[in-house]
Amino acid sequence: AIMIQSQIFGVDHLSVANSLHNLGNCYRDLCEFDKSAECLTKSLALLSQNYGVDNEDVADTCNCLAETLISRCELDDAITYLERALAIRRKKLGALDLNIASTLYNLAMVSQTKGNWSNAMKYGKEALRSQRMTVGDNSPITLKTLECIGRVHRDKRDFEAAIQCFDKCISNGKTLLNLEVGGIHDFRGETEMAREMFLKAALHVGDKLSLSVRQPGNEGSLDMTNLASKFQSQKEQTNDQYLLKLGENVMSYGLALVSLQHFNEALECFRFSNNIFQAKYGSDHLRIAETLHRTGHVLEKLGERSDQLHEALDLLTEALRIRKLHLVESHPDVEETLLCLGKVHHRSGNIRYALDFFCAAVTARDSRLGRKSLRIND
Repeated sequence: AIMIQSQIFGVDHLSVANSLHNLGNCYRDLCEFDKSAECLTKSLALLSQNYGVDNEDVADTCNCLAETLISRCELDDAITYLERALAIRRKKLGALDLNIASTLYNLAMVSQTKGNWSNAMKYGKEALRSQRMTVGDNSPITLKTLECIGRVHRDKRDFEAAIQCFDKCISNGKTLLNLEVGGIHDFRGETEMAREMFLKAALHVGDKLSLSVRQPGNEGSLDMTNLASKFQSQKEQTNDQYLLKLGENVMSYGLALVSLQHFNEALECFRFSNNIFQAKYGSDHLRIAETLHRTGHVLEKLGERSDQLHEALDLLTEALRIRKLHLVESHPDVEETLLCLGKVHHRSGNIRYALDFFCAAVTARDSRLGRKSLRIND
């Protein structure tokens, strides 16, 4: 269609811009993010050339391009396009327009990811207020924003507010957030409650992966046998555009298994997910950092052999490099990896290095939360 339109109307025509916009969105849905960014960038240039800077079509393409850049983990560039879209939409649309709320949500989510919690809360609350007034408390888009706000509260260790947000989402079907609630209970030493939440999350993801065993009269159990071969079989039967979703489900299953102390099985999950993420995202993406960190964390837990500790050290060092590329120094994910590196060095007998990483982790935490939040167990 683009070739025909270009021949009939010329390469700078609006019909070409609209087709490029639609094609870019299709490529993003297919997880072909580089092609998506290329099409949307060309579309934006043509729209700006034809309409100028203050046009809703320009704003829409800015927002779509930002979503693609978020998928590529180009967060700073995504924020630039989202701010441009928001400025146009505030001029052109009513205050309660859901397109404004969509851009506000994207800004909140990216700000939370990067560790700019004040902006995340500001944008998130404005989006939530608009969404509640237009589509109601239980709409999926409202719940997405509420989940984002819950993650900000979690990062700032305002746990009661975080649980309140997550519980509302869970009651409306977002069962996987039991992982977040379980993590808070575990942090506070509420072991039984944490285990209950982790098991609910594991069974939920296990259902998606055909790994939960449901029997009348009980809550179900987990099938953890031959996970690698089962995952590989599912991968071979999965269309390419759905592979990232498979990787995310396996990743979530691994997180639940770690929390339930099934370390070897979790390790299989993280290695499988990492292979998918590496193929789809490339080496500097935050999802790669997450799988590397989780794999290193499990190896530290299992690390009775020096080769396990050496691998953990390599993986965690790379995870830290990636996280520092994208996140602020005080981010809880950076702190988490620093702390884990300290533990690996401590188990390896490298006490001086261990102290350096522990001190760096404390500095990150103090910068974010202040000394009053010191966790004695750490």
